[in-house]
Amino acid sequence: MNAAERLWRAYGRDDWRAAEAQMHEHVEVLWPVSGERLDREEYLFRVREKLDGRRIDVLREIRDGKHIALEVIAGDGEAHRQRCGAFYDLHQGLIAVVVEYWTGEG
Repeated sequence: MNAAERLWRAYGRDDWRAAEAQMHEHVEVLWPVSGERLDREEYLFRVREKLDGRRIDVLREIRDGKHIALEVIAGDGEAHRQRCGAFYDLHQGLIAVVVEYWTGEG
């Protein structure tokens, strides 16, 4: 199992220490839709608010060495469900770069 898989499993358990442990100390997080660039602490804070205990379903994973892409659905029911396209670059087994695209269903 790789760091991106462990990250989303930690999210599903609301285990934020385990999620943090998957990321490089100086991880670069990009949310291109909003133009935001987040550090590790701000990213975890914002994702925790976004997920708020929602169910996590990883629909698809594509791996190419140190590059991983995931398609994820967070939430139950149409009104509370969001989809995430996430791309990760790993460095020494930890997530060094994250690019995420979030959207609501529908």
